[in-house]
Amino acid sequence: MTAGAAPARFRPMPLSELLDELFKVYRKHFTVIAGVSLILVLPGLLTNLLSGAYRANSVSLLVNLLAHGGNPAALQAFQQGLPQVDVAWNTVGSLVTLVLVPFTLGAVYQAASAAIGGEPVTIGRVLGATAARYWPLWGLAVLFFLALVAFVIAWLLFAFEMVPELVSATVMEWMEPEPIAMVSSPVAEMIASGRLRVQQVDPAEMSPGELIERIRQEVEARTTRVIVIDSLNGYLAAMP
Repeated sequence: MTAGAAPARFRPMPLSELLDELFKVYRKHFTVIAGVSLILVLPGLLTNLLSGAYRANSVSLLVNLLAHGGNPAALQAFQQGLPQVDVAWNTVGSLVTLVLVPFTLGAVYQAASAAIGGEPVTIGRVLGATAARYWPLWGLAVLFFLALVAFVIAWLLFAFEMVPELVSATVMEWMEPEPIAMVSSPVAEMIASGRLRVQQVDPAEMSPGELIERIRQEVEARTTRVIVIDSLNGYLAAMP
């Protein structure tokens, strides 16, 4: 338990002094801040351990697929060596992550603001104060997600407008392809002109070797310059 201290004096400070004050706060209340962070991280670590998801690495998967794209025997051996993920525990981990979103966003900031304000800082107080703002923090997370989606869509539209000479592009995803075509008229126009192809990939029916072969055909046969895979983590989670 960390007792309350005198509140920090808010005044104009140079960057060096501001950083010094910041480290003083974290050093003084390190136990509480580290304890809160550890409590929030432990559920995800536990479900990753139980599901075996920690063994799956999307980066190494892509590197191996590209390295062995022309060797069916090596691809088959690589596929057999892929780690098995427990779907039930993986689902539980995803639900736990969603439940903890407000605490992930606000708990450490709550601890820091209470410390700066001179209030008593304990793990229980920090988690309780964060829980009292649970739904507003959830709303903040949703707004942030919507803003991120809007930014990505705006960036894609800008890229499509600025690169009209793009030879071709391909999007491979695990959902139905129709929703992407309905995002905006420029995207629909690119699909209609053949410059953009949206392919639905069923991980239950397509092995990693077949996926990399399809990617190679897109590049070699269609001279595709951009390929979007949405997403490798989704492919790993859904693959039998």
